[in-house]
Amino acid sequence: MTEQKIPLVDRIRAIREKHEYVKRFLDQRVWTPVVGALLACGFAPSLDCDEIPIGESDDLQIALRIVRKWQEQSKPPHVSPREFLAWCGEEAIDTPWIREFQNSERLRSRARISRAPVLLSRVKLESPAQASERDVEFKAGSSASRGASVDGKPPLLPTLAIAVAFDGIGRWGEEGWTADQWKKNLTELAWPRPARVGGGRGRGKTATWDPVLLARLAIEARGIRIKAFRERFQTVKSLAKWRTEWQQFELAVLEYGDVKNLPRKP
Repeated sequence: MTEQKIPLVDRIRAIREKHEYVKRFLDQRVWTPVVGALLACGFAPSLDCDEIPIGESDDLQIALRIVRKWQEQSKPPHVSPREFLAWCGEEAIDTPWIREFQNSERLRSRARISRAPVLLSRVKLESPAQASERDVEFKAGSSASRGASVDGKPPLLPTLAIAVAFDGIGRWGEEGWTADQWKKNLTELAWPRPARVGGGRGRGKTATWDPVLLARLAIEARGIRIKAFRERFQTVKSLAKWRTEWQQFELAVLEYGDVKNLPRKP
């Protein structure tokens, strides 16, 4: 009997639903230890739950032991999600759902850390490429924003807009590519070509790009870190319409464990 593969769109939908479920609880200011213990064991408790339900299942018994360990250490009756997850790590409490919450909290922490310093640096000092971004968006917008979306995706971006958006990104430990270098690489190198969706052939035809696929190719081919692109998709205006696509890509990477494990597009 042949194992039936789940279509990628259904896998991504399931990942997104799991992400929303986890996010709902992580967004709470505090948990009771009972809520935390039940979440760790795969249950969906009410937010004010303060007692483990009666039952003999193994998962309920594990949740009960977690609560007892918390109480034996004279911990407070309410705790922030981050502190509870950190305590689970210290106590070597490990379940699939604990790992799910811990991974999501790590992503949220990285986003919090990367976002504020970047915004501050943009106020203090802008490179010529960054300072001209508004002009680039205006000039390039005629081809990007009016262009038809592909397969329901946001409008594609022309080469100039891509180059400015990714200006300064390069391999970790090396000097990042300037906007001019990005333009040159997009034109001359082979690895970006699968992300070129339209144009680029013939005089006067501007190439247009899928920025999420281009970022994935750069991560695979050039060893650039995901977080370098994450910051741009969070803060650069020309990439704003692609943020959902980028978030889905990051969730898929979490699900498959590595960019190189993702299914290849036909």
